[in-house]
This record gives sequence, structure tokens and C-alpha cells, in this order.
Amino acid sequence: QTPSLSFHSPKQRPYLLMPLFGRKSRLFVSSVALTSSSLYSLTYLYNNNYLFSTNQLIYLNNGENAKVPLSTMETHVVRPLVKTTEGIIRFSRTMVYMSLLARRYLVLEYRYPSRDVNGQPIAYDDPKANEQWTEAHLKGAHELLHLCETHGGIYAKFGQYFATMQNILPDIYCDTLEVLKDRAPPTSFANVEKLIYEDFGKRVSDIFQEFDEVPIGAASVAQVHRAITRDGREVAVKVQYPSVRRNFDIDTFTMDVIIHCAAVLFPGWNMKDLAPEMKKDLYRELDFEHEKENARIAAQFFAHRKDVHIPEVYDDLSTKRILTTEFIHGCKITEADKLREWNIPVKEGARIMLEAFAEQIYIHGHLHADPHASNHFLRRNPKNGAVELVILDHGLYQELTEDFRKDFCRLWKALVVNDDEFVKNYAAKIGIEDYRLFSALMLMRTYDHTLAFSTKVKKQDFDDIKDVMRYQMDRMMDILAKVPRQMLLILRNLNILRALNHHLGAPVNRFRINAEIASKGLHEDGSGDITFFQRFQAWRESLRFHWWIHRQTFMSQWFEFWLKVGIMLRLLPPLPELNDEMILAA
Repeated sequence: QTPSLSFHSPKQRPYLLMPLFGRKSRLFVSSVALTSSSLYSLTYLYNNNYLFSTNQLIYLNNGENAKVPLSTMETHVVRPLVKTTEGIIRFSRTMVYMSLLARRYLVLEYRYPSRDVNGQPIAYDDPKANEQWTEAHLKGAHELLHLCETHGGIYAKFGQYFATMQNILPDIYCDTLEVLKDRAPPTSFANVEKLIYEDFGKRVSDIFQEFDEVPIGAASVAQVHRAITRDGREVAVKVQYPSVRRNFDIDTFTMDVIIHCAAVLFPGWNMKDLAPEMKKDLYRELDFEHEKENARIAAQFFAHRKDVHIPEVYDDLSTKRILTTEFIHGCKITEADKLREWNIPVKEGARIMLEAFAEQIYIHGHLHADPHASNHFLRRNPKNGAVELVILDHGLYQELTEDFRKDFCRLWKALVVNDDEFVKNYAAKIGIEDYRLFSALMLMRTYDHTLAFSTKVKKQDFDDIKDVMRYQMDRMMDILAKVPRQMLLILRNLNILRALNHHLGAPVNRFRINAEIASKGLHEDGSGDITFFQRFQAWRESLRFHWWIHRQTFMSQWFEFWLKVGIMLRLLPPLPELNDEMILAA
């Protein structure tokens, strides 16, 4: 006889289901649990090289210098099982995390709505409401970080991009996910050895005189090791994580499911139209042959600049999963201590960085779409001692058509010189009615007529654009669905550089730099094959633009001077003083 149990006792609840299970049911559940644990153990053993180690592969291949033929057992049995099991685990874990995250925010949105019936943001004076929202953000950010670190690969790539979205996501998310830019989880050296042997048919010691087992950097899809070749070259060896390709299909499928669920639960976050483009870009990034070609093209375009360097790629030591380049001794632009040690002024480094990436957009039409701080270094040129920017990681690039490139040059110039009519017409041409919201998306700040004169904006202006992004997200997503596909990676590029400039304290005016180079791009194409008349036109256009900038700046400063005089003479009421806490980088 089954004893009576109280439904209110948490400790007794699991036993309530036991009478529902007969002997066969219990056997079925036990079998499923045993099979699941066995497959999970197989996946763990395989990923940590307890089944097929490098030495076993070398033994099976008799040490011949040929590409490794994997054993039939590994190819047809173990790898498919591992892929399936790992896919189920990753998908299930992600859905559990996302379900908890969605439930937490849906409950909070029900208790403390963030917007009223007219879509306007609601400010709460209740400390409890603000505390619960902050707690939800903190828990969500740490859960998302744990998920990205556990899965790595595509998850780490998304986490890195979320860390740059200060204008859209709460600051807690951006600050928490910041570590993914430098601290992606690395793979074991045994996996590196195995991958090198599979691709070259040689041991690591056969190819390299020295090879550091500890990676100097671990990114989202690969990690980098310092090494010295047999002929004495110091090189950086970029090795792709073995699991990235294996899990690509299930990870992109999981992202599709999450995006579609988010579009239903949170209508303002409808990113369904962007998912196919994101998947295509991620797949291209996994092919290091593609990255090698991008690096060569970039090196050709920057050949005329003495302050920009692209590391040389070594073909004989590179494959689709391994990329070997010259080793660069430098520092990131965010490492203030090292910049001081190398005597590199932050302002000069920021100027070169913004100019180089702007040239890629407005002149070359071949742009780096992932220019975060770990993907470029600053150093003193070994030959002349000048400050030099070294651009790394050329996996994700966007090619621009000539017509689109010139139209985009005109658009950016119009945004800075206050040509509202052109901006309005351009937005209408691609089916966007709200040209001011479109402009805010392009600039990542509210659209006004002071872009060219100041490197800083008031904190209130910064808060305004955050409100625009967060509370008009549905309209922003609609705009992103309508913009040309080529523009999506440009926006990513501009947003990452904006975040970097913000982090450095906005030492230079990014709007002005982009507009100046966009003005040049109307008459140049990066090939260098331009006529004397085209060169003269470019010079004349640049001169006119600089004259306009200096004239407007002088008028602005003149007005500010007389405003201060009026306040000193008590003819005007005093204005609130702007201190460091009230000013944020543009």
C-alpha cells in the first residue's frame, strides 16, 4: 500500500511519480540513463585524446611523411557518435540556459513593465524594482558568460560581439562578456599535436625547432602558439579548435532556434532576417585559406602606408585549419602600461587605427569586419622607430561593390556635414522612412549637427542613444532587415571601433576622420591607378571639406567664447559645469 504523501513537502515530491513506473518503465529509464552517460563518457575521452592519441596515429602510419589516414573505427563509428552526442548536449544545455533567462525577464517585465502602452520607457523610483532588474542582468550576464566559455567556438564569437554593444545591452552584460575577447577557453596541446599531424603528416618536432605548448592567445575559433621553424624563422601558428567544424551545424541550428524563439517572446528582438548572413560569415571564417587571401589583398592595399603592416603568411606551413605567419612583437591599444613602456602616444595610435580601417571601407572596398583590440597591435617600426599599426586575423572580411562604396562615401560625408536632404533620399531609396533613426544607427549616437567639432558628448546624449536603441529595438531591427547586406559588416566594424575609441577616452574625432577619408574615397579606389585629373579632384574635395570643418569649428568656438563672457558678466544664467563624470566618449 502506497503511503499517503503531502504535496507540500519538497523532499517527498520525487517519490510521487514512483508508483506510476512499472518494471518495464524503470528498465527503460535506466537504459536511457546508462546510454547517455556512456556516450557522454565517450565524448569526454575522445576530446581529451584518451582514445586516439597522436602517438597511436603515428604508430599506425609507420611514421611516414604523408597525411594521416584515420582508422576506420574513428572515422565511421567514434566521430559520428561523438558529434551526435556533443550536439545533443550543447543544444540541451543552451535551451535550458536560454529558457531560464527568458523566464526571468518575462516575469520581471510582467511585474515592472519597461515600457507603457505607447512604447515609452518607464522610470521606476522604487528601489526594489531597480534592484531586481540589476540582479536579473547580473545573473543573466554570468550565465551567458559561462555558456560561451563552456561551448567556445561560435558561442564565444557571439559573446565577443555582445560585449561591444554598449548602446543596446545593459552595461553589466558588456562588462561581464569583455573577458571573452582575450580569454576564450583553449584546447589541449595534445589536440594541437594531433591536428598538425593530420594536416601535415609530420610531428610538431619535425616542422618546428621550438614550439610553445602554452598558447599566447586563445580566440573564438582558434588559438595561437609562438614557434621557431627549422630554418630559424620566428612565427605565430594559428591552430583551429578541432570541435569548431564538428559542432558548426548544430551550433548554427541552435542559434536559429534561439533567434526564432526570441522573436516570438520578445517581438522587439526580431533578428530572423539577419541569421542567414551571420551563418555565411561564420562559415567563411573557418577557412584559413580564405583568411590567407584576405591578408594578401590587405597588404597590397596598404603598401603605400608606412604606418600600417600586415604580417607575412607562410604558405608551406598553412592549411585550411592551420595558419602560420611572421611573429609580431607589439601591444594592444588598450594596454596603457605597455603603450607607456613602448613610448606610443594613445592619440597617435587611435588616429592610425581609425584612419587605416576607414581607408578599408571608403577607398579599398575590402574591409576587416572584426577589428576588436586583440586583432591589431601597435609597435615601433623596427626600421625607422615610427608608430605602426599591425592588423591581424583577416578571417572575416566584406567586399564592397564600387557603386555601393561610393554611395556609402557620400552618405557618411552627408551625415557629418549636415546634408539632411541626401540622408533622407538615401534612406528612402532603401525603403526606410525614419531617416533620423537610420542616422542614429549609422553613427551610434543621436543625429545632430555637432559631429565634426567635438570628440566628446554629454552623458545625457549618451543615455539618449541607449534609450533609442533599447526602446525602439523593433524599429531598429526593421531597418537592419532593409539595409543592403554589404552594410551589415560595415556597421559591425564601425561599432567595434566606436567602442574602442570610447574605451580610450575618445582621443580623436572618429566622425571627422571617417568623413575626411570618405571624401577622398569619392575619387580614389585604392588601386593607385588614377589620372592626374582624378587626383586633383580628390585634393580639391579634401581642401573644401577641411575648409568647411575649420570654418564651422571656428564659429562654434567663437559662440562658446561669447557665451562664457556673457555668463562671467552675469548677462546670462550659468550653465551646468561638465566634469569627468558627466562626459563620456563619443
